[in-house]
Amino acid sequence: MASPLMATNLSSKFDALNSPIVMNNTTNIEDSNSPLSPINVFAHNLNDYIEVEVNNEHIINDVPIQEEEDIVVSISPNGTKLYTRKVAEHLIPVKGCRFKSFEDGLQTFKSYAEKVGFSVRKGQTKWWKDAITHKYLRCNKAGNPQPKHKFDTLDKGSLKQKRRSRFTTCDCKVHILLNFDEAQNEWVVVTFDEYHNHPLVSSINKDLNKISRKLPFSTKQYIHNMSINSVGPVKAHRLLVSLMGGVHNVRGTVTDFKNFSQSIRIFIGDRDSQMILERLRERLESLPNFFFDFVVQNGKLRSVFWADEISKLNYEAFGDVLAFDATYQTNKYDMVFVPFTGVDNNKNCVTFGDGLIFDETTESFIWLLECFITAHKKQPVLVLTDQDAAMRQAILEVLPASRHRLCMWHIMKKLPVKISGELLQNTNIRKLLHRLVWNLFISPATFESRWQDLIEMFSLQDHEWLSEMYAIRHRWVPAYFRELPLCCLMKTTSRCESSNSSFKVNSSSANTLVQFMLCYDARLESQRYRQRLAQFKTSDTSFVGITNLVIEKHAFDLYSHTIFLEVQKEITKGLFCCYIANKELVDGVHVYHVSHLDRRNDLTNTFQVKFESETLSTSCSCRGFTRLGYLCRHIFAVYRVNKIEKIPELYISKRWLRNG
Repeated sequence: MASPLMATNLSSKFDALNSPIVMNNTTNIEDSNSPLSPINVFAHNLNDYIEVEVNNEHIINDVPIQEEEDIVVSISPNGTKLYTRKVAEHLIPVKGCRFKSFEDGLQTFKSYAEKVGFSVRKGQTKWWKDAITHKYLRCNKAGNPQPKHKFDTLDKGSLKQKRRSRFTTCDCKVHILLNFDEAQNEWVVVTFDEYHNHPLVSSINKDLNKISRKLPFSTKQYIHNMSINSVGPVKAHRLLVSLMGGVHNVRGTVTDFKNFSQSIRIFIGDRDSQMILERLRERLESLPNFFFDFVVQNGKLRSVFWADEISKLNYEAFGDVLAFDATYQTNKYDMVFVPFTGVDNNKNCVTFGDGLIFDETTESFIWLLECFITAHKKQPVLVLTDQDAAMRQAILEVLPASRHRLCMWHIMKKLPVKISGELLQNTNIRKLLHRLVWNLFISPATFESRWQDLIEMFSLQDHEWLSEMYAIRHRWVPAYFRELPLCCLMKTTSRCESSNSSFKVNSSSANTLVQFMLCYDARLESQRYRQRLAQFKTSDTSFVGITNLVIEKHAFDLYSHTIFLEVQKEITKGLFCCYIANKELVDGVHVYHVSHLDRRNDLTNTFQVKFESETLSTSCSCRGFTRLGYLCRHIFAVYRVNKIEKIPELYISKRWLRNG
């Protein structure tokens, strides 16, 4: 059944992006074709925004701070002290200096100001016949203080708390006046006043001067990169101070770092949803085999799903078992992040696709799963989720061929809450319950029998929660999944939740969608780096055998490094801990009774292995191959006595191969 929210025509949706009404999570906004619009800037992960801002401000390069004060103090005719500082002559913008552009003049004056010890601000501009003729550049202390509030002690309003202001202006006359020479197409210094009516910033405090606190591009990029790794501006400043050897070597204060971090959010503003969709559309156009879809209602983004080519390749190879959960609210709109996760050939978590949904309704989950199937074309064998009724209904409708399994960890973690404290503390019911439900070897009938015995032992026949869990036992107890291939690959979603939680750690609930996406990209890159590192270890590792069995070297040549270590353990246990207790021929099939010495529990368990010598067809009562996808120690013990030197093709699972 198709979801009523299912998007059918992606191109028509993008037409909406160019229409006057564009979706967002707060208010409707208009598109912008400006090269400095947030849409275009976000195309490069906000780095362009940072660079554009730097270019517009013309931040100067770091300049070594003069060690000697070298301040010249003079007295004006009216008795006022005037201050200046001796600097290199080539830095002084004397009258007659020429510049190719106003920006060159501005930067020269800023360089001079930083050496002398004051900050610069732009002054008035003079026009003649719609053309600029003159521009002033002044000391930042030019002008007189202008208090915003004048207090009347008789006015009740004056009792309200007012913001404390710090005034820094003192009518300083230092300036340069630049005149535009139209004939030469240059800017010329017409006047230059270098004497200040206030003390200059001392050398030791030059790093606190406003002009020295301007953040260079590298620092802004550092703050941004730290933010997408869950490091706030305060901690980022503290770390940079440590790295640079002290606060004097860092441009900007903690407040400057915080202001820039906030400016990114302000820059994104109400264009958040539009920017995220533009980002995904760029990937659709530039990346091969990229897929995404979205839903907009009343001009607001409701749902979005995306999967790139690597996600699709991972699903093709490892998509037999799928886990997904909707427990992460990683943005300021409370949209729920839903990652689709699996396990690769090194047992690392890999992402198959991701979604953001506005609410956790059955309708939203149906839309999300339909997008997932549209992207990947096939259903998984097993789907693992928590106890969410909306999820279950969506899975039944969209993934009818998949087996749905509930996360055991989510269920068993409720045990201390659901069973009274006295019963839980004074008896070993918790230990017995865990031992029973986690048992991988018993049949459903055995589980039911032992469950009833346990319930009677502790007189829990009327316990509501235990009765509810028993009624849905076929959806979470391993005994009911023992026939399903790779049923033990994931019994809980905890493995994937641990990996997925990194998305939540990196993305604050105060983040915009744009910032969330940047955090997501960083964590996905980290995940894929670990996947690549594991593959490198497989190719770079040399074989070192524990036994003298040829089959051990064959396993090394077949499997990834992680899986080989597990198979090697089974081969070793089959050699040193297992022996053939009995052998018989039943209907032409050799039946071996293999005794396994469990030294940890000081027990000997016996398993039945059926072996056909002609076809090499083999099965074990422990069902290890079905559960795990590689042969168990009991079968390796039988192979040893039959001199089988290679793992039969029938029992080589492609998902565990070294080049899987």
